[in-house]
Amino acid sequence: GAQTRPVGPLVVVGVRDGVLWLIDRYMCAHAISLGHPGIRCRCLAAYGDAVSAVKWASRLGREHHDDLAQFMLGMGYATEALHLPGISKRLEFDLAMQSSDLKRALQCLLTMSNSRDLGQETLGLDLNDIMSLNAKKENVVDAVEGIVKFAKEFLDLIDAADATAQADIAREALKRLAAAGSLKGALRGHELRGLALRLANHGELTRLSVC
Repeated sequence: GAQTRPVGPLVVVGVRDGVLWLIDRYMCAHAISLGHPGIRCRCLAAYGDAVSAVKWASRLGREHHDDLAQFMLGMGYATEALHLPGISKRLEFDLAMQSSDLKRALQCLLTMSNSRDLGQETLGLDLNDIMSLNAKKENVVDAVEGIVKFAKEFLDLIDAADATAQADIAREALKRLAAAGSLKGALRGHELRGLALRLANHGELTRLSVC
């Protein structure tokens, strides 16, 4: 059954017969079954068995997976936490970056920013022609708004990819950011400067009007 959440800081009294006993600030005792999947998952992760923790998570509602993933991340199990099927895209991006799974981080970013299709028409980074496509105007506007919202994450991903010589991933992210950058006023000054710097690193002489 549903348990009421204990109030304030808790003191662990101990474990007895498979039950964890806690005392809250009002000196009320709370018994939590160690068989509860959420507790079991955390115990397993804390014990160092992250693989079993993920297996047990299948018995938890998906809405609890972000909490569990954060806990596992704190324990140093970012890679294992990526196997939780219910995690949000935002957290999946952070975990993928921590795990150096930059391909997955890129996919998350393209999904979150709605920019998956942007930049497919051209291999170069000069995207003025894309911007003039009327048919896709709404998609382009959506994508640019999404890219602007996650500009910092795009820059972080480009840097991580450059640092690990994953040029293809860096260029995919750069291409999206350059598309947003080519719309006047979309990116802020420091973001434009960051973009210009990274384009230059990739040998792209850009026509960005950096204010």
